Parts: sequence; structure tokens; C-alpha cells
Amino acid sequence: MAGTEPDIPLQREDQVIIPSRFQLAQSATISVTGEVNSIDTDMPYMANMTLNDALIRTGGLKESAAASLVEVIRRKKDVDPRSPSAQIATIYRFNVNRDLSINSDENKTFTLEPFDQIIVRRSPNYAVQTFAMVAGEVILPGAYAIISKDQKISDLVTQAGGLTPYAYVEGATLVRPVRLSAEELRRKQRSIEEVADNASKSVVEAEVISPNSVESININLKKILAKPGSSEDILLQEGDTLRIPKLLETVRIEGEVQLPKTVKYRAGQSFQNYISETGGFTTKSQRRRSFIVYANGSVDRTRKFMFFNVYPRVEPGAEIIVPRRTSTPLSAQQVLSSTVGIASSLLTLITTVLLITKIN
Repeated sequence: MAGTEPDIPLQREDQVIIPSRFQLAQSATISVTGEVNSIDTDMPYMANMTLNDALIRTGGLKESAAASLVEVIRRKKDVDPRSPSAQIATIYRFNVNRDLSINSDENKTFTLEPFDQIIVRRSPNYAVQTFAMVAGEVILPGAYAIISKDQKISDLVTQAGGLTPYAYVEGATLVRPVRLSAEELRRKQRSIEEVADNASKSVVEAEVISPNSVESININLKKILAKPGSSEDILLQEGDTLRIPKLLETVRIEGEVQLPKTVKYRAGQSFQNYISETGGFTTKSQRRRSFIVYANGSVDRTRKFMFFNVYPRVEPGAEIIVPRRTSTPLSAQQVLSSTVGIASSLLTLITTVLLITKIN
């Protein structure tokens, strides 16, 4: 164009491209994350752009934002690569009002640079209202707000007006939702599979793992109400449901008994008394592994003392379960054959000992 170089004659299909100065530079952006109404991680940078300009473009601060914890993180250029402690970024902190004005006069003149990252922190004391439920035998069942971080089961019962005369506190349970992330699900499943692979003499059967499920937590509401704030008194979490049943008067017997059924609870009756009401054990009953599931979800098993089975106590609303023996019982011929074999081995052992003694 200046005539200092020979002109180039154009040919067919030639293209003459004159680039813009801006096309030759990296596109500069600003990132705004955290407690703002509209997160923007790719906001175009403008010359003389201020912190106020960037926050306005995101729609302002959320109610949960900590206005005194607004940070601008700026990358450093030309860092010494030989320094092991070289500073690679600088952090600027600002106290921003809800109307997005900056308090300090010195900070009002602060301008952003390309690739600055703005983070609006969450207020440490901000919490959305959470609720816990109480159902069953209380004066005012329903949902109640969790008003403090240390609120416990006893506080929830007090909020609900206390128990009714028919409340069965021994059968109370706390139901809690369980929410697992994708990573927690993978880790839990992997642990179960590893245990199953290493179990050469046993079989591991686990429930299907769900990211959103509920679990029943065994509690002793009688002790909790007798001594509020004790170690038995569990802290409440969002979504908890305290269930207090009506006074229970039955016992359920299931498994390897002659006639599984539900019978009336009678104080003072033993485990064997309830088994007798079903006609007794069957030939496939595994008596020493019998157990009871109580109304609050806790479990107690049969214990062995010398040659006797010590059965657990029975309470209202309990469920007696008698497992089935998996192995096939030996026939009379098998028992006789086994006994003869053992006797023969013992006789051989005694004879050998006598011969050795005689030689000596």
C-alpha cells in the first residue's frame, strides 16, 4: 500500500484477508462464581471494568452471600520458574454492600484485569429453614422447624406438646433419609464387591444400594425423655421423622414353627411360651439362631450357655423369627455309620497307646 514493495497480481480464487487487531489477541474474560443470582464463568472483559460492573451483570448478590467476603483472584505473570515458593496469584478482598457499592474509597478505584476470578462467599451463619416430623402418639403431630444446631429428639417431643396416654415409648423409632453422592455409591459398592471376592467360605448378600433411601435408627425414647440431653438424645437432622406407635398388644411369630401367627402379648410369658402357641418348632428349626426384632427396630439373638439355649426376652410388638436349617439332617444309617467310624478310630488309638506303653 505504501508502494515500497512490488504489488502482487491477483489470480483467480485468490483471497485477500485483512485481520482485525482483536483477532490476533486471546479473548479476555472474567469469571464470577459463588452466591450471586446468575453465575457467569465466561463474562467478556471490558476496559476499565470494575467489580461493581461485574456483579451487576450477574444480577446482584443472593440473600446467602457474605457481603464482607468478596474476593478477586488475579493470576501473576512472569513468575520465576526457579523459585519453589513463587507467588502465582494475588487475592484482593472487598466489603460490598447489598446495593453493590464498595465501602472503602480506596477500593472504589479498583479495576479488573483480564482473567480475574470473582468469588462471593456464603455467609457462615446462613441456613435455609429445615424441618423434622413427629408422627403417632403425641398431642400435636406434624412438621416442626429445627430452630438450633443442637436441637435433639427430646426438644421435638416438647414442641409436639408431649406424649398421649397411649404412647408406647419402647417402640419409638427415628427414620432418617440417607442421600449418597455418585462417588459415595461407587466406593460403597466397590467395598462390598471386594469383601465378597475375599470371602471364600461365606456368601455376602447386600441390598441394592440407592442414592436416596431411608434408614431406621434404634432409639431408647424412654431414657431420652427421662434424661433429656443425655448421650441417648440424638441430634436432629433435616427430614428426620420420629414415629411413636400406640400401645402394642401383640407378638408375631414367624419362620420354622408349626403355625406362624400373631398372638396377644401377655406379661411374664417366656420365649418358649410363645413358640408353644404356634405348635412348637419344626424339624428344620435352627433354634439356637432364633432372634427377636423389637418394635423400635433393635434385634436380640439367642445365646448359648453350656448345653442350653438362652432365649431373648419378649416385649409388646416384637417379632419372633426362627430360621430354617440349611443343611439336611443325617439319616439313622448315616448317624450309625459315623458313630461306628469314630468308635473304630478311638479303639485303634487306644491300642496304639497301650503297645507303646508296653514297649517302653
